[in-house]
Amino acid sequence: MYKHDILTIQEMYELMVRSNPYRFILFIDDLSFEENQTDYKEMKTIMDGGLEEIPENILFYATSNRKHLVPTRFSDSDSDEVRSADTIEEKLSLAERFGLRFGFYHFSQETYLEIVASYTARYGVRMDKETLDRLALQWALYAGGRNGRIAEQFARAVQGGNIM
Repeated sequence: MYKHDILTIQEMYELMVRSNPYRFILFIDDLSFEENQTDYKEMKTIMDGGLEEIPENILFYATSNRKHLVPTRFSDSDSDEVRSADTIEEKLSLAERFGLRFGFYHFSQETYLEIVASYTARYGVRMDKETLDRLALQWALYAGGRNGRIAEQFARAVQGGNIM
C-alpha cells in the first residue's frame, strides 16, 4: 500500500479483511515522513488499534531508509515547551510500533569484495580478481560506502561496460 492510503485502512478492514479467513501483510515500502507532515500521528493510532481493534489476521510491514521514520532536530529539545522531550518521544515512537528492525551497515572490505565477486559472477563479468577488486574499492569510495546495494551497482556498471 502507499503511504497516503494509510488513513483509509479501517475501510479496508471492513471490505476484505475481517470476513476473510486468510492472513494479510500490509506492506509499505520506503516509509518516512518529512518534518512538516503529521500523518505519522494517525498511523500510530491505526497501528495500535485506536477506537477500532486491528483484525487478528493483519500484520504491518514497512521498509525505510531511516532509522527513525520522522526527522528529529536538536531544536526539538530547545523549544519553549514545558516537556519538550514529549515532542521527541512522539516522533520516535512510530518506529517502535514495528517491533523487529534490521540495520544494514557497511561491510568490511573483505565481505564487500566477496559480494562484488558474487554479483559479477551472476552478471557474467570476466575480469582478473586484482583489477576487479581495485575497481570495486574505487567504486565504493566514490559511492560513499561498502554495502550490498553499492556492490550490485558496481557489478551492473562493469557488466554494461561503464567501468574499465
